[in-house]
Amino acid sequence: MTAEYRGQVQVKAFRSVDVNAPILPPNPELSANYPRPDPRYGQIQDIESGGRALVNALDLSFRGDLGHWFTGRAQYAFAHFFNNTGGLSQFPQDQYHPNREWGRADLDRRHKFNLLGTINPDHWLSLGVAATIYSGTPYTETTGNDDYHTGLGNARPVGVARNTLQGQGTTSFDALYGHDFRLTKETGDKAKVLSAGISAFDVFNHTNYQKYIGTLSSPRFGMPTTASPGRQIQFSLGYRF
Repeated sequence: MTAEYRGQVQVKAFRSVDVNAPILPPNPELSANYPRPDPRYGQIQDIESGGRALVNALDLSFRGDLGHWFTGRAQYAFAHFFNNTGGLSQFPQDQYHPNREWGRADLDRRHKFNLLGTINPDHWLSLGVAATIYSGTPYTETTGNDDYHTGLGNARPVGVARNTLQGQGTTSFDALYGHDFRLTKETGDKAKVLSAGISAFDVFNHTNYQKYIGTLSSPRFGMPTTASPGRQIQFSLGYRF
């Protein structure tokens, strides 16, 4: 068994800002027209290296045997991942205060558990298994209005930080069974072997939702838009000679 702390600090991460965004008064009106500093152009994307990120994590792992019926590896991670940029393709809500985007990162997961092993190893009825249990990633609550008059549609309610809403977790269990059938008595390179196998992914057909709607004005606010593939079964047949 092992336990370790993992810390990471990233500076000068890339992010994008619109350097030609309208400069708004203290109490802007949503229906008003605020011109851009240079009216000859629309959005001017400036890619800068002003972002930062912080990761703190505790990793626990086990590798070995549990009696005679299981051998494998299990890993658990408890982590916090914060940053103020979602990458080159994402803009802050306020183009003149991008550092206020500090919050949970798009890929932040509090808990991650992975299991990979073999049940009943070294036996003709051995079964390979893989289990994945993750807590959900966050998503951002937005107003649905262009409060900053940038055309980006990423404005949040007053006092709401980035990525404050929580998506559903992910649970999946996969299984693999394979067996070799010797067709002749020869061994080694001269052996003729027929290999058959069956793989099942997401055995319990658990629905794992992914992206969510965070727009308050949408009637589908808080509902998912996509999901991972459901149960899949794969058969394989091979011949070695």
